[in-house]
Amino acid sequence: MTTPTAHPNLLSPNAFPLTALGLLVLALAWATPLQLCALAAGYTTGATARHALTRFSPQTRAGPHAPELATGLLWTLIATLWQHNTIPTTWLPPLLTLTALTVPLSLADFHTLHLPRALTIPLAILTPTTLLIPAPNRLLPILIGTTLFALPHLALHLLTPTTLSRGDVIIAFPLGAIHGALGPATILPAVLLAALTSLALATTFPHRFTQGIPHAPGMLAATTALALLHATP
Repeated sequence: MTTPTAHPNLLSPNAFPLTALGLLVLALAWATPLQLCALAAGYTTGATARHALTRFSPQTRAGPHAPELATGLLWTLIATLWQHNTIPTTWLPPLLTLTALTVPLSLADFHTLHLPRALTIPLAILTPTTLLIPAPNRLLPILIGTTLFALPHLALHLLTPTTLSRGDVIIAFPLGAIHGALGPATILPAVLLAALTSLALATTFPHRFTQGIPHAPGMLAATTALALLHATP
């Protein structure tokens, strides 16, 4: 009897680097010098993130080259959108900062249900800084967005600490700053997208998340997507 050949699952974490590498090889033929530079810079930043995870969240089991490739792809996307005048220059610093920390924070929360302060504190400090330096007129919208987005998360944490962790509350402040700069209308979609992502994770991995559901991946992914879609000068 012929033994059936096993085909790798392209959606599994271990297959992600191979899949991403194949897509990269196909894309490199049409890549511009700017995109290649963004890919290299993002890959290097992802390598730094992997080192940070190894030190501050040793239980996080990132697949081979996963942080590097994910960050490289995100930075290449940002460079492409900027090159086509879809993203203004004033949004490059906060978007690069956000995506550089989104990948390791999401991986850490997914594997450990914990966000290391060595990553959340830089996000909390660098995000408003990179938003304000190129555009000081964003101060009031940032304060409004931070209040509207972060305070409900803080209240939920105080009422039910097992629902939202302290790390989730910490990242809610810089994410709220981004929504303030984008416009308060992005807050409700961000909350809904984050909730749907958490629900999808709980449904897809019911045996993994028996002691809690990671909320940071949904919060970070929703804010990143909305920022890429709605960033304006």
